[in-house]
Amino acid sequence: MIRLGLLSLFLSHVALAQTTPKPPNERPAEEEPAEEEPADEREESADALAAPTEPEAGPLPVTDDDLIARIDELESIVADLERKAAVQRIGWAADYRVTLSSFRYSGEALDGSRNPDGTRRQVTLRNIEQWTHRVRLSMQADPIPQLRFRARVVAFKRFGDTENSPLVDGAQARLPRDAAARFDRFWIDWAITDNLRLSLGRISTTDGSPAELRENMEHPAATISLGLADSEYDAMALTYAVGPLILRGAYLAWQFQRDDDPFGAFPFLAQDTDPVRIYAASVMLRSESSRLPSFEVTGYVNPRFRAIYPAPFPGPDGTPLKPTKSPKSFGALGAVSALLLWRDIGKRFDLFASASVSFADPNGEALEYGIGPRGESVPVFTLASGDSNKHLGYHAYGGFRVLLPMSPKYPTKLGFEATYGSRYLVTFSTPTSDLVSRIGIRGRTYDAYLIQQVFPQLFARLSFTLLDYDYAPPIGGGLGLVKAFGGTAPKSDRRIEGVNLMLNAEF
Repeated sequence: MIRLGLLSLFLSHVALAQTTPKPPNERPAEEEPAEEEPADEREESADALAAPTEPEAGPLPVTDDDLIARIDELESIVADLERKAAVQRIGWAADYRVTLSSFRYSGEALDGSRNPDGTRRQVTLRNIEQWTHRVRLSMQADPIPQLRFRARVVAFKRFGDTENSPLVDGAQARLPRDAAARFDRFWIDWAITDNLRLSLGRISTTDGSPAELRENMEHPAATISLGLADSEYDAMALTYAVGPLILRGAYLAWQFQRDDDPFGAFPFLAQDTDPVRIYAASVMLRSESSRLPSFEVTGYVNPRFRAIYPAPFPGPDGTPLKPTKSPKSFGALGAVSALLLWRDIGKRFDLFASASVSFADPNGEALEYGIGPRGESVPVFTLASGDSNKHLGYHAYGGFRVLLPMSPKYPTKLGFEATYGSRYLVTFSTPTSDLVSRIGIRGRTYDAYLIQQVFPQLFARLSFTLLDYDYAPPIGGGLGLVKAFGGTAPKSDRRIEGVNLMLNAEF
């Protein structure tokens, strides 16, 4: 088709050049006026004009082969320009979110302080006004059909504040800190075949289904979905897609700088010879019909879990102490999740239900500190449920979203979500931009929200969130205190109430 178009254009140009007469007095614009000739030269010119002259030769005829050769040359030039443009072109998109929040916390003191009778001290904390804002810059490049690159830079902070450093790598862009920009995801996809794709890089699992409902998105934002693992990960994933069916396997490796290498003198060394390895798999079906739900079954296993960052522990005089013993493994962890999601039921209703089971298999090892009466090493942290014979945790998650009938030009969406988590539930999840995490709470959570689209690129969300704890959450995803210090899942009466008004703009 391109060749025929070029051929038609070229033939039209040739025909026009051969049939259109040139005006007798026309002179190229860049040609300077001629100077007056001397008399003798004018006489010679007159004689020359009077002399008979041979007719000028006309233009050579253009053959079909010449046209085809020229069109091939044009096609080669265009293809080369398109290739260079694709390599050099990076697509950009951005979004900005500002949130006004108010929180109330009631329950045991977060510093672990106790009353004179030994009971946990109860406190009530209020934060009437808290402003946060987040900007994200997304980039993409598709130099060839078999290769694509995706990345996103995030800056997230409170108004006028630069505090709060995360304890885990998976929350680099999920906690408000300062104005520095951090990549929460960057990876490449290599299409090995039309159905098989290899992905390498920082492949985030944040905002997987059903987060698209509350985040007002058409599709989930997570690169891979791991159910109870809602965090930022560096991973390798292999995806096989057949129509709406997606099969995926993933490998995640966590390696950390050595404690005895504070200045990077030996950057080729890590804390341990073997990293923390996580193996994951998922089966997903993306339904295009409102009658049939999309579903996901995801799971992961970590055969040798260990402390990601052995945090300092306060000694008898309050001085932070480093661990005296940090086992290479506390045991095994894993989880399996299933999700059903119905979209656009009657073009007005969305519904989802999810169930998860986590397991922990402690090996009896513990993170120890020199806090004994004579400075001896004492066990402090161990794997979740290490002090119990119950090693399974259960999680249920459900909700809906409906378009209100009195919606104006842009529809108003009302949503509600609830979760339940059992005592020994183990999750790896980080806060959302609302500053709280509802996934994986050992207790109950409730969330109601209203979404109002202002323009196609701007929407507002008003939400109320209630977190009602029955048991204290794990530390660093899978650790808890040994029984002597309260156990891996002590009872808790924490209660958090939060109201958020958020404005989100996309560019």
